[in-house]
Amino acid sequence: MPFGQWLAEIAEINGDLHSLIMFSRADPLFPRDGEPDAVRSRLQSVWADQDLLPVVDEAERLWRSTCQGDSSGVTPSGKLRK
Repeated sequence: MPFGQWLAEIAEINGDLHSLIMFSRADPLFPRDGEPDAVRSRLQSVWADQDLLPVVDEAERLWRSTCQGDSSGVTPSGKLRK
């Protein structure tokens, strides 16, 4: 699943990811088929809060762990674990 789509589909939001996920859902030009670098570029192009850039790094680590079969960060329903 592409990173942008994964972000938009997370069902339950915890911590700093809340703002990033809400941005992904609200922005009609958000790169849902994009990789993490496309998301970073989109955030920078719309002058989004720069505090979101480190959150992309955190989200990317969770996304990669779920892509590699390690679901320690996300439940099967897409809910983030604390």
